[in-house]
Amino acid sequence: MKMKHWQKALGKRGAWRWVSLLLGIHLLLSYTSARRTAVIADEPFHLARGAGLVFFQDQSFAVSHPPLINFINGLALLTLPEINLPNPELVSLSRKMDPSDRRNAFAHLLLSRLNPEPKEIIDRARIPTLILSVLLGIAVFIWAKKIYGAKAGLFALFLYSLCPNILAHSHLITNDLGASLFILSSLYFYFQLTKKPNAVNFALAVIFFGLAQLSKFTAILLYPLYFIIWTLCFARLKKDNPKLSWCKIRLPDFYLNFWSLLIIFLGSWFIIWLGYGFEIGVNWNFSSLMKNEICESGKLTAEIKCALIALFGKIPLLPRTFFYGLARTLILTEQHEHELYFLGKTGLNGWWYYYPILFLIKTPLALLILLGLRISQWKKIGQPSFLPGVFLLLPIVWFFGWFILFNRKEIGIRHLILAYPLIFIFISGLLKENLLVRFRAKLILSLLCVWFGLSSVISFPDYLTYFNEAVGRRWGGLKVSVLGEDWGQGVSRLAQLQKQKGLYPLFYIPYVMVVSPGAYGLEYEEMDCVSPKPGYYALHLNQLLRPIKDEKIKQCAGLLKQFPPVYKSQGTIWVWRIPEK
Repeated sequence: MKMKHWQKALGKRGAWRWVSLLLGIHLLLSYTSARRTAVIADEPFHLARGAGLVFFQDQSFAVSHPPLINFINGLALLTLPEINLPNPELVSLSRKMDPSDRRNAFAHLLLSRLNPEPKEIIDRARIPTLILSVLLGIAVFIWAKKIYGAKAGLFALFLYSLCPNILAHSHLITNDLGASLFILSSLYFYFQLTKKPNAVNFALAVIFFGLAQLSKFTAILLYPLYFIIWTLCFARLKKDNPKLSWCKIRLPDFYLNFWSLLIIFLGSWFIIWLGYGFEIGVNWNFSSLMKNEICESGKLTAEIKCALIALFGKIPLLPRTFFYGLARTLILTEQHEHELYFLGKTGLNGWWYYYPILFLIKTPLALLILLGLRISQWKKIGQPSFLPGVFLLLPIVWFFGWFILFNRKEIGIRHLILAYPLIFIFISGLLKENLLVRFRAKLILSLLCVWFGLSSVISFPDYLTYFNEAVGRRWGGLKVSVLGEDWGQGVSRLAQLQKQKGLYPLFYIPYVMVVSPGAYGLEYEEMDCVSPKPGYYALHLNQLLRPIKDEKIKQCAGLLKQFPPVYKSQGTIWVWRIPEK
């Protein structure tokens, strides 16, 4: 396409037409994937928190996670006028329960006992996540366009729209994708503040930093990250302008001043308190969290986390529910409650190499090659590339480092989702640096884009089980990792397989215990392997490879995995046939 044609196609209206097309494809893939994906293990509990917040304005539901994303998903239930809710008095009395037990009980009431069509509730509550995924795509486009131009913005959006790991979480009732939106927006407006210091950008930087804190506890890592970014940016400004002083408040220098950073932090605290309804007089027992073997293990990471919990307990910071939830998260990320599985090993404490290896095998190879090309061509930090380097690369390294060192609750690539939008924006700089002048370079880029797109389309509709070609895609990857891939989403496909292949009678132990598999049309009997009957037996890969505490599952797994399965539903549910004697 000639230059003037490009300029016309990428004009203000033309660029947004391409944005609409790419986001339309993204939304189509996400929505159709959602319709074919059964409820996953965590969705009922996230939905229970959201419903508790929306219908009962009960902030004590928002303990395991901050309230914002769950509240947004819960709003979708307002469009179901015939939904049956637990009795308000019962909800009030349940406050005496442990938050996890209370959440579980509410989820069972909402989706198992009170409403005959739980699938309809799940499908409706997934819609807000689809909307958030579109907004995140727009944010990726805007930031890439702001730095590198319209072509780069569309390139970044293309990578976002078809990324299998983004599509895997773009329709689930969890807070991973929504948190990525607010964390990215927070970084973007702070980036804007450093480029154009004014009152509007300052206010937006405060607001979105606070909203990020209300989206997921991971965002707490933005506090030290912002201080590091400010230090690097101010050092650069100080070098360019020796008269700039951090201790004097002057406009417009104030917006890049140390005191402005403190105001952003204080403003975020106010927004957090607002998000928790300005709660006062709520008390939680922080010391009870430290009465476990984790704080007595002697591990350095455990000692640091338990010291922070003790600090939260002594300093009466408001809102208490936020800091109690953060304290619980610190404990939960030190050791998983059930055995993990990775590279043929099991354990409670995880492995330092989990996230680096998982990133390499679950990121499309085409994307890794593009990232390698971008890094190899990236200029040394100088005036043109200093801010993009600080705001795009530093957060990726920062979050990766913290998860490698301090997160042992290793439940999949979902914890690294927030890194991908930053990676897409960084890679899009290939188009800005005029690195693709030669025909060969353009051909290589085109082939990589085709490869990237095909890897996404081939993986439809179950993007949770996506692995790249380095490990043999799904079938090889599931030998490496299952906990972040098998969340029970294959039940709907198993129901279809049952009807197509005549899998009757079917003996099965549900992996997701809140929503009955019958909601997806699956007909089954409870599995008993003491004296197995003739018929078909189905177990989740998670149940086979992880030593679950349930003795019935252990017994059945030991019996069935000695034999080759006759069917595999999306690779995550294996089916065996025991013939009549």
